[in-house]
Amino acid sequence: MASDTVVTTWPVRVKMGEIVIRASHEAPEGLSIRGLGSCVAVFIYDKRHLRVGGMAHVLLPEPAERSPLTSPGNYAPTAVAALIDGLMQRGLARRDMAAKLTGGAHMFSFSKPEHESLGERNVRAVLEALDRERISVVGMEVGGSSGRSVLARISTGDMRITSLRREPKEL
Repeated sequence: MASDTVVTTWPVRVKMGEIVIRASHEAPEGLSIRGLGSCVAVFIYDKRHLRVGGMAHVLLPEPAERSPLTSPGNYAPTAVAALIDGLMQRGLARRDMAAKLTGGAHMFSFSKPEHESLGERNVRAVLEALDRERISVVGMEVGGSSGRSVLARISTGDMRITSLRREPKEL
């Protein structure tokens, strides 16, 4: 007697400081981050063929001075560069890359209003890194004061952002 087995797949989770690159068939449910606060999720995908994409979970705008660079995914400039390099190793041409990003919330009340928050600095650093790499940003939902979760689908290039304090948003 044959059994009816249901195979359930889940989105591939991208952890803090991690860079994940997959072909669309390797992550049919997409790439996800839960509980994104001042960090920034950078999703770069194949805008022409939707066959490969990746996401970086960026923690900080830059490494501390003279600190060893052991985790490039932690920092905006190195995470963006490593994500692009990894996508190019998978055969994606730079001209076919598009980026979407979310996060960068103002999560810490102890920072002074006249100073840029960590979330704002993270967003600025990611945008500068993408600009240096000549990757166009086609969607962005950043800032605010509440955390988010994100699901990015490589097969469509869509990014769904959810938050406890607002309606879901599609980029």
